[in-house]
Order: sequence, then structure tokens, then C-alpha cells
Amino acid sequence: MKGIRMLVASVALAVFSTGASAQRVMKYEPPQGELRGGQFVYVDNGKCPKGQILKVTAGVRVGRMVSGGGGVPREKVCVARPSGV
Repeated sequence: MKGIRMLVASVALAVFSTGASAQRVMKYEPPQGELRGGQFVYVDNGKCPKGQILKVTAGVRVGRMVSGGGGVPREKVCVARPSGV
């Protein structure tokens, strides 16, 4: 029983700790390929209105983009600045 509790506690800790590290703030937008598909960062480059920050979410590449393969492009949108960022 103690082993199960320890396992549940360690998994919960891992889940919550990775969520906090996802909120990175950068001065410049990262180059293509630096972020994994779906990963996001906040970019404080002064291009959004006061009280907002640019949220850059990596696209998902499927197949060869050059030869007409599909994919989801990178998304950039100004959002309200989250607390702690």
C-alpha cells in the first residue's frame, strides 16, 4: 500500500512540476524547430498592447512540408499576461 501511495505522489509531483516549467518568457521568438509540436512560450517583445504578452505555440509538422505534406503552422497571438509571468 505504501508503494502505491509513493507512486501516485511521485507521478502527481512530476505532472505539476512540468506544468510550471512550460511558462517560459523570452525576449525574442524562438527559431523554427526549437519548440516541440504544441509546446508554447511567452515572448515579451513589446509588440502586444499593454497588459498582454505574445504566446507562441509550435506547429506540428507532418510529412515533408516542402513537397505538399500537411501540418499545423506556428500560432502567434497576444493574450492577457498570466499571473507569475
